[in-house]
Amino acid sequence: MSSSRAWPLATLVLFAALATVTLLGLGDALGNGDEIIYAQNIREMRTSGEWGVLQWQGVNTFQRPTLPFVLSMFGESLAGGETGLRLPMALFSLMTLALVYFGSWFATRRHDAASIATVLCASVPSYHLFTRSLLSDAPFVTMTTLALLGTLWALRDKRGIIVATAGIGGAIAVKSMAAGPIALALSPWLVYALYRHRAYATLLPASAAFSLLAVPYYLYSYLRFGSAFLEGHFGWTLGKRVAGDYGDTVGLAGGVTAYGSHMWNADGPAIVLWIVLAAIGGLYLW
Repeated sequence: MSSSRAWPLATLVLFAALATVTLLGLGDALGNGDEIIYAQNIREMRTSGEWGVLQWQGVNTFQRPTLPFVLSMFGESLAGGETGLRLPMALFSLMTLALVYFGSWFATRRHDAASIATVLCASVPSYHLFTRSLLSDAPFVTMTTLALLGTLWALRDKRGIIVATAGIGGAIAVKSMAAGPIALALSPWLVYALYRHRAYATLLPASAAFSLLAVPYYLYSYLRFGSAFLEGHFGWTLGKRVAGDYGDTVGLAGGVTAYGSHMWNADGPAIVLWIVLAAIGGLYLW
């Protein structure tokens, strides 16, 4: 069998195996506090018919965009129980792996390199755990990966600018301002691509792609809840999280270094060192 015919079959087998591993165990009991909180949010969303805001015991929280959890609500309607709640997230996990495969092949034109990159990504324990959980992480990773690949494509082709801005908009749509650091990191390359290709005509479709994904949650929430949304979403959820000033409520207390301290104490110095070295290596390759 020629290599041109062997690789599509091998890729099909690879993703069949990845899908099997991803889908197995979706029906396990809810495994952490966040999953339980979001399951209750979804229950109240279904009961109240209010899909635009997360509620806890009937109180609006404005914690984050509701889109991932609306998808999980529909997933639960299709499959039922924990499996249905997690199914949309598992599908996003597989979408990310497909993007990794495509992006690696695009960069190298080698299917073996693309397969290795995909398996390495799928094998990361935290990737397997978090992208199969009832969280907003899976769609966020999908959208940020799309933004990265769009930026790489934009350096060769102006159409990549539209893909990248759509990815950033999608990341905001599912996880709010957590997409900010990604957008800041990619923006110099997108500006360079815009200048390099003299692709100023792409600004309109790129802005439209971004706005159609990023704006609806904020526009609806402000029109529906006004200053309560601004205070709850930006002031409490985002501002206090960044400052590490949640006290004894949701999140980590301890100031701006709270998350770093938690990693050091909970995961251990070896894991922290591994993450730091990986970040340095990534920046060097970048």
